[in-house]
Amino acid sequence: MAGGEVDLRNATSLLDPADGDTRRRSIQVTAEHTGSVIDLSALVDFTDALGTGTSDGQYSVLAARLGGTILMGSLTDLGGVSLTHDGTGTMALAQIASFVGGEGVFSGLDVALPALTTGHDTDFIIEGVDVDFSGLTDLGYGSVLLRNGGTANLGLVTDIDGAQFFVYDGSTLSLPLATSYDMASTGSYQTRTLRAEGVGSLLDLSNLTLVTNGTHLDADLLIQAGAGGEVDLRTATSLLDPADGDTRRRSIQVTAEHTGSVIDLSALVHFTDAFGTGTSDGQYSVLAARLGGTILM
Repeated sequence: MAGGEVDLRNATSLLDPADGDTRRRSIQVTAEHTGSVIDLSALVDFTDALGTGTSDGQYSVLAARLGGTILMGSLTDLGGVSLTHDGTGTMALAQIASFVGGEGVFSGLDVALPALTTGHDTDFIIEGVDVDFSGLTDLGYGSVLLRNGGTANLGLVTDIDGAQFFVYDGSTLSLPLATSYDMASTGSYQTRTLRAEGVGSLLDLSNLTLVTNGTHLDADLLIQAGAGGEVDLRTATSLLDPADGDTRRRSIQVTAEHTGSVIDLSALVHFTDAFGTGTSDGQYSVLAARLGGTILM
């Protein structure tokens, strides 16, 4: 801080291991204020074995702020780490190839991550900047949230099973190579959301043909357009809550609310909930347009 330097130039790995009690542990690497430097020039891998973003699975941290610099031009692999890039510090990101089980928060300045191919189980929060994910193919179990005109190039992404997408404030998020979506629950009481909110906001999933719910107790898939947003599923022919697994209390909920909100299901032929009986365990799936919202079907 305040112009200091930490020299770790020969460290190739930062590891919070899987041994012992892994709860609430972290390695926090922060460079703050002009002239402050952390030299991790040889670092290749930064891994937190239980960095999940829950209270017990605290993320490790990598952040340069307020003029601070982290030298990390060799870093290719991140796991269980919260990476914050707010445009006020300096970190080399273009060489990162794998970012799994973590969180990336981007604001203040556009970011290029052209070498990144997997963002599996990583949450990306993008506020008012452009993030270049031009090499990314795997977003399974991850998420992308766009706010304040933020954009993300996801043109090569094919795997979105288990993922969530949130588009706000007139932003557009397109996934042109994704052709199917599976909610892909991994346990009971899980929810996944595909949402566009705000005038001009567009979640473009227009090449999906099949959308499938999860197979665990109380698995819910929410497809939502609100306050003038649009979710484009124009080629989806089937929405399916399958007969596999524990069928109790599961649902697919499709809702368009408020004037100008649109969910495009123009090609939809089948919307089936295998155990939608109206009982407490046989929760119905939902199809609803309210308060001026529109579902094209």
